[in-house]
Amino acid sequence: MSETQTGQPGQPGQSGRPDSSGRLNDPTVVEIKPRQHDNNKIQPEPESSPKPPPKVDDHQQISEPSDSDRRGSVTIERTLPRGMGEMHHYDRGIRVTHICNETDPPTSSSAWFSSRRSNKSREQALEQEIHHLRSEVGRQRQVITELQEGNAFTKNENFQLRGKLREINGLIRRTQERAFGEIGQGKWSSQPDRDVRDDLSLFQRGIRDWSKEYAVDSIAALQSSKMSEEDKGEFLNNLGKVLTLSDNGSIPGSLASGKMERKLPSILLNALVAHDVYTQVFDDPFYFLGQNDGADDQECLSVDGTPLVNETLNKIYTELKNLDEREAHIWRSQLVRIYNPPEGGTLSEKEKLAVKKMHSRVERCSDFLATIFHTGPARYLFRKIPSDQETVRLDKLRDIFLDASELSTRLWTQRTYMKSQNLPSLKLEPFQVSSPSMEAHPSQGLDDDEDSKLDGSRVEVVVHPAILAFGNDDCENYHIPRVWAKAVVLLRTTR
Repeated sequence: MSETQTGQPGQPGQSGRPDSSGRLNDPTVVEIKPRQHDNNKIQPEPESSPKPPPKVDDHQQISEPSDSDRRGSVTIERTLPRGMGEMHHYDRGIRVTHICNETDPPTSSSAWFSSRRSNKSREQALEQEIHHLRSEVGRQRQVITELQEGNAFTKNENFQLRGKLREINGLIRRTQERAFGEIGQGKWSSQPDRDVRDDLSLFQRGIRDWSKEYAVDSIAALQSSKMSEEDKGEFLNNLGKVLTLSDNGSIPGSLASGKMERKLPSILLNALVAHDVYTQVFDDPFYFLGQNDGADDQECLSVDGTPLVNETLNKIYTELKNLDEREAHIWRSQLVRIYNPPEGGTLSEKEKLAVKKMHSRVERCSDFLATIFHTGPARYLFRKIPSDQETVRLDKLRDIFLDASELSTRLWTQRTYMKSQNLPSLKLEPFQVSSPSMEAHPSQGLDDDEDSKLDGSRVEVVVHPAILAFGNDDCENYHIPRVWAKAVVLLRTTR
């Protein structure tokens, strides 16, 4: 065997290694180490003392690397030179068969388990996030509910405070009038529009509460009530005053189903009560002189024995407005003032008599109107209650008409002229959220005064008529309307 490289024994850097006799080893002995890389540059091999290979038999041949060899960067096959007996362990040759700088890739099963664990972690994170968002939504809804309740309480408190403020202002005004001797000039001063709107809003709330308390629970309960064909026709004709009936003369299906199925009876009962109150009391300045029951005939007769009832006075009023509108309103307000002297101050005997007669007429008129309504076609909207509670229901309805009578009389003493606006005129006007004379019923779900999703819809139910005011105490501007109460309407929707 020829030498391919020479060197002195003991000197580093030579391919052979000295044995105990000082001769060079076989040049086939090679030591290979993987080079280390840093930033794509080959680093010098660190110097280290050689490690002796494991002991093997002289004639044993290792053909397959062990597991530890596979995991290294060099796969080798060791053989013993032929014809050589026992020798120094450095004389055993080493031949390089494979170099690998990469570790074995993970098995497919371990990769699948790793992916599944990762997906499960993401699912858990998403579930936690969804739970957190749901909790936040619930908390926000609770906050909204509390704010709405607080808003309703604040509105009610505001109404009460304004009522007390009006009482105080009235007391101050009367005291000033007596102090300056101007009772005759100042006792008929107009009530501010803001106070009138508050009074009408409180009055509407009373009608709504009564209707919710005594209406049937659902349209199904109304349809199951036993009505003859004649009674059914009378009921629907009466309902047509506040509701736009379908082509076959029945309640529209869009109102009798869905979420409105349970709300509609109380809404219709509310609408019928409001219609009678507004048209028979607020629209008639002389209502208290009508509906005479014969108990006080002499007080309702003119000089020639002709009955002096509200219909006759309204005809005169209409004729005077065509001749001289200003003087007509002065005549009307003066006539109502005579029957309704101002509160406070010292009243003469004749004024006390006028107050007594006025109260008697108002109570009698309210009782008459409430009884007619209670026994009329609207009774089919009443839920069944014990007979002793029916009297309570009628008494509460009578109080509604009595409150309306007192409020109407006070407003008609002013020279301002007022008129209600009902279904015949409102259904011709497409709904607009910005309308100054109508607003959608709360059940329609408008978010605020700028929510225009129902704009252009047709009015199907007038829950509360609008009240428009014209003119002032100086008998001017009768052509310019002011809104004292917006109409509350139920709209036809496609939802």
